Amino acid sequence: MAGATVNLWLRGDNTLISGMYRAALEVPDGAFLTISSASGDFENDGKLTAKNISADINGGGGYGAGIGGAGEYRLGNGSKNSKGRAGTIIINGGTIIAAARDGAAIGGGDTTGHDGGGTIEINGGNVTAIATYGGAGIGSGWYADPISGTGDDGTVITIRAGQINASGNSSSDAGAAGIGGSKYSSSGVVRINNASSSLSIIST
Repeated sequence: MAGATVNLWLRGDNTLISGMYRAALEVPDGAFLTISSASGDFENDGKLTAKNISADINGGGGYGAGIGGAGEYRLGNGSKNSKGRAGTIIINGGTIIAAARDGAAIGGGDTTGHDGGGTIEINGGNVTAIATYGGAGIGSGWYADPISGTGDDGTVITIRAGQINASGNSSSDAGAAGIGGSKYSSSGVVRINNASSSLSIIST
């Protein structure tokens, strides 16, 4: 929920699977999530797999993020729930596998409006983030419109350490980045601040 602060310590093998319009591990705008290994910061022990119910490593569909914002859906009165913007997501350790389709694997959900990926910091861990269509691997969900006068959707991504493998669908009909912008959104701000030598990034 918005305003919540959660510290998640990973031990063993854990899996979260969401419904189509929700994020597997939902972090709405205004919420704070920190993920660490129970063995200590910057360790890879402890595994979390977080995916939309229809998204898997080989493809699928779904509108929510793996970790981050929800997807847009119609309410009973015909109006839209538009809460795709993610809050603050900090990864300090553990092994993370996140998968989505039109939502980002880590970041924003698929929704219209100024609903970018929020604030994402990766300070360690082994992170795999795969979005199979309109969402970025790490960053914005599909249709994250730019905020008026800024030119971007407000997403801020900072990567300092860890082993990062992030992929979006770069085909002409999808056009999503591994790290940064999604289909119909800009990249916001991406900072690679290598404070240590323990940083490896593969972005496709």
